[in-house]
Amino acid sequence: MTGYAATICEVPGEGIRLEPDDGSAVPSDINATHLLVLGIALALGRAGYDHHATPRDPSIQTLEGVLDGQAVLPWRFPPGSADARIICDIDQAGVPRCRVMTAA
Repeated sequence: MTGYAATICEVPGEGIRLEPDDGSAVPSDINATHLLVLGIALALGRAGYDHHATPRDPSIQTLEGVLDGQAVLPWRFPPGSADARIICDIDQAGVPRCRVMTAA
């Protein structure tokens, strides 16, 4: 896997959901999956997304569900933002470098 890209979709009253691009897939290795989700979470925080205090429900918000677009995450869009995408480049060592891109 060389990268992951997804549109960040707002789910009113619940949070956000990632809608992955056609070429994006969930890594087969669990450690790679953890690193990718962590990279995404760090990028969301860096871009001003707010993670509210509602705990994650592990029965429906699995890591794989986050990446394949099935799980809604308890994050809120920053004020005044919309039409955002998450882009993650994964290097040869498997380390993701993720960033949020907004339509400007």
